Amino acid sequence: MTAKENDETIFRQVENHRTLPILRRREVDAIRGLLMAYGNVLRGLRNGRIEKSNDDAKSQVANEGLRALGHCLRWIHDSCPSTIQVPVCPSSQVESEAL
Repeated sequence: MTAKENDETIFRQVENHRTLPILRRREVDAIRGLLMAYGNVLRGLRNGRIEKSNDDAKSQVANEGLRALGHCLRWIHDSCPSTIQVPVCPSSQVESEAL
């Protein structure tokens, strides 16, 4: 697949973002995944895995990623189911609390 074809695929996914699998995840899991992905981009810019010609170009990629992250967080808030996470504890503790 050429870069242009890959870009077109990404554009189509964004246009139909409601069909993306991450939007069927729990809200907390989807947010964690997005933040990890954005963190990987920032690390890649810092350590050179994402090659850019100068610091301005790196800043532009980081800023574009941050704007994209904002859109994704809104989509997640609108689409993902939110749940209450209850910590798992021993059944003996639950019985004690119930008493």
